[in-house]
Amino acid sequence: MKRIFTLCFALLAGLAVFAQGNTVEFVDAGGNVIPAGSTVVRDNIEFSSITGIGTIHSGVYVKNMTNSSTSCAVSCSIENMPSGQFQICGFGDCVPVPLNDRIAEYPISDVIDCDAVPLAAGETMDTKSEWMRVRTGNYGSFNVKYSIQGGSEITVNYVYSDPTGINDVQTSTDKTVVGYYTLGGQQLDCQQKGINIIKYSDGTTEKKLLR
Repeated sequence: MKRIFTLCFALLAGLAVFAQGNTVEFVDAGGNVIPAGSTVVRDNIEFSSITGIGTIHSGVYVKNMTNSSTSCAVSCSIENMPSGQFQICGFGDCVPVPLNDRIAEYPISDVIDCDAVPLAAGETMDTKSEWMRVRTGNYGSFNVKYSIQGGSEITVNYVYSDPTGINDVQTSTDKTVVGYYTLGGQQLDCQQKGINIIKYSDGTTEKKLLR
């Protein structure tokens, strides 16, 4: 009997630890849980008609999955942001990268550790995180890893794509040729005589004259 009781206690303790790890989850705008380890892509850039500056919202929320109040803290790890500014405002004061309006040398990598905030039972809170101050033509992409303290981690891939496909930036560090284009943006099977635009896997492009 003592052995059975000890086993039951161990199982209950294990369940308690499991439950604690899932107290708060990342969810989307519809309240659907974003599974740990997931990568979600956000490419819905919105440009201001006044300033011409764009913003991509993360659409990432945190939700208290329990029937009692708790607290939540989140950290954001930014990897090679190519332009603009990333900020998160859902945990008190807005915390931007780069700080304020200082001139930055891109790409930027940084970590934001947010303060813990209280969440009522079942409460959902917007992280209010976004890639902002993106100017027209500053195409690129980068990843932000969102981590709940002691819990889940997800990745948001922010993407601002060139509609012509010429200046898309990829996260790969291996620079290889991925396409040839005319000045008008038409894709070629190979280089032709005249000016060719060469697109590389790291997102850079080069104009080359073939005689």
